[in-house]
Amino acid sequence: MPQRLRGRGGAIQDLYLVGQKEEAAVAVPEELVRGAALIGAPSEVRERVAAFAECGVTMLTVSPLAATHRRRLEDVERLKTYAADARGVAQATGKQ
Repeated sequence: MPQRLRGRGGAIQDLYLVGQKEEAAVAVPEELVRGAALIGAPSEVRERVAAFAECGVTMLTVSPLAATHRRRLEDVERLKTYAADARGVAQATGKQ
């Protein structure tokens, strides 16, 4: 974790624990969220999955947050496709 993000967790937790959940959510740096979650446009998510594969990551744990069950299934299928594509590239370039 970058040094500039260290030490903020306690303040965020304090806000959350006293019931200021919106304020706690706003206090979470976007850089941290983007570093820990697969969010963004489909092309951004595809790039992140490929970057994970290139670094040797072989398993991702995901919790789709779409509003409907059908959409969550579609999101998982899309991620499976991205992962398969990334594995193919990693294998072809010898990075896996």
